[in-house]
Amino acid sequence: MAKYDYCYFQDDDWLNLYMDSLYTNFLENPNLIHSNSMPVIYLESRRWMFANADKNLHTGFTWLGCGSFVSRAKVQRFLGQLGSISLIKDRLKLADRYFSLWTNQYPYQLSNPLTPLDQKDGWGVDQWNMVYNNILDATQKLYTALAVKSNSEFFAREEEKPYYNDRIIRAPCLNDKCLFLTNIDPFPHPSRVYYANNITHVRDQESKFNKLDFPSKFFWNNYAYHYAVDSDEKTCWNSFKIPKIGDYFGLQFIEPRFPKKITVISSRDFDASFYIRVSSGGNRWRTCNITSSNNTDHKNRNTFEFDCSNTVKNRQLIRFIRIEASRDFLEPFEICSLILDELNV
Repeated sequence: MAKYDYCYFQDDDWLNLYMDSLYTNFLENPNLIHSNSMPVIYLESRRWMFANADKNLHTGFTWLGCGSFVSRAKVQRFLGQLGSISLIKDRLKLADRYFSLWTNQYPYQLSNPLTPLDQKDGWGVDQWNMVYNNILDATQKLYTALAVKSNSEFFAREEEKPYYNDRIIRAPCLNDKCLFLTNIDPFPHPSRVYYANNITHVRDQESKFNKLDFPSKFFWNNYAYHYAVDSDEKTCWNSFKIPKIGDYFGLQFIEPRFPKKITVISSRDFDASFYIRVSSGGNRWRTCNITSSNNTDHKNRNTFEFDCSNTVKNRQLIRFIRIEASRDFLEPFEICSLILDELNV
């Protein structure tokens, strides 16, 4: 049995360059599975979610092997689940495909590129079919277990916090010194697709999400979250949805800072209709005094100088900053880079 309360999983075909970022987000909510996901897989996994409020079903799939932190308690519960629901030998070899789904929680995934390591055997069509089959089988077995009125503690029935709508951390910065955050989620809530254990293939579930206002693969390949913090002004995150007053984007720092200036670079002209808010823990936000706002000759580049000394007593405790819309916008945000003081993320 594992000695420590938490475990880290990593396959040998990927190199995780964002360990500090993933670990930082994990520390905030260690009860959940925290994973890195390639943007294209992140897009797919947002369709590999299953919800049914009547059955207390609220779960999703994530690839553990791309880098994941998991609590020992969830691993222990999974061993109990395997003891109560028998898997045939071939499926037992792929038990990691069942793990995230059988937690009956939406995993907390960060969307970011991964660095592949040279491996002889790549993924083929047959292997992807196995993944689909395992996801469907795991979900069907979970649904059946939840449908039985029982005092069994093998499968959790309560959704753990933070709830899906309350999660704002989206992607690690390229330098692994911060994380990009926003409350604007381009994907529909998983509860909008009602899972009734009546599909024959995971693609049926995917098609139901596709009928909603779901970002296309082309859109996500070009405007995913990490493009706001990849130190490249030629690539941009697009919010997909049109921001309203109170919507925001920003950063969580790996190490606390006391910032005084931030430059927001967009691909479009936009005015400085924002507040600057900071927080030590991500729960209580305080408004800083903007002392200067300047977009110089470039209307797509806004620099805010601000003073937080009147709202933050301890200068070492600022761990979050967000740029919050002070009005309704007419088109989506398109943020290409953020420069915090002299740090370009």
